[in-house]
Amino acid sequence: MQKTLVWRSQKEREKTFVRGCAEKHGERILVIGQPYSRIGDEALKNNIRIREVSLENCVREIGRESFAGCTRLRTVRSEKIKVIKNRAFSGCVNLRSFEIPATTEYIGKGVLYGCKRLQKTVFEENKKIIRIPAEAFMECQELSGVVLPEMITEIGRRAFYKCGNLTEIKIPQSVKRIEREAFYQTGLQKLELPQKLKFIGESAFLKCRNLEYVRVPEYVETVEKWAFHGCSMLKTVEFSGDPEVLGEWIINKGTKILCRKNTRVDDYCRKYGQRPAKVIFRDK
Repeated sequence: MQKTLVWRSQKEREKTFVRGCAEKHGERILVIGQPYSRIGDEALKNNIRIREVSLENCVREIGRESFAGCTRLRTVRSEKIKVIKNRAFSGCVNLRSFEIPATTEYIGKGVLYGCKRLQKTVFEENKKIIRIPAEAFMECQELSGVVLPEMITEIGRRAFYKCGNLTEIKIPQSVKRIEREAFYQTGLQKLELPQKLKFIGESAFLKCRNLEYVRVPEYVETVEKWAFHGCSMLKTVEFSGDPEVLGEWIINKGTKILCRKNTRVDDYCRKYGQRPAKVIFRDK
């Protein structure tokens, strides 16, 4: 029978749950409540006993690497968390799903990095988070379902790097920047880029080998090098506008480009030796 430890401090001044608190106990289910408002940095790092964590409403912050390397952790329950710091749950290889409450205002770099069995992440009607941070879901190999907040404006560097099972994602219309290697080597089969998008970073979709068609929206100003390179199934890229900056080898040489005549995209095609049969020019 599994034991449950309900951890509440007897000293009112103790507001942070620190590493020493946890090391004394071997329970598999941990409930942290009053008067704690914060889980300290590395408080439960590399704890291989804990299977389940429940954070009561008084807990508002999860510190840096608080649960990193908790390799048997499967379930995390929290409803009022405001801040989740860098790599808080990185390396929790048995974590299967993760819900980020509507109260959350900030999530740090690499928050779920390396959670190899993570399959689903949901942001609960969150209107406070404005960016998906760098490496947030990096190498979450089984991740197949993500519901992103509607208010985000940026998807950070390597946010979904090597998420091989991620075949589809709805990118909110509010997103203006997709940073370097954000979707590197994911399993994306369909991609609809938001109309307000302005920036596509270097290697943002490099080696997304299941993509067949991409439409670059009208207001995109920059497409950095190798943005869609190595997408071996990519047949067509259509440019609705004419970006001011086009990096080197943004696509494979054999991919068709749809664009307007006498534009920077047209010039790009000629510079990089796109054969006439592979380039189709459209008047606006």
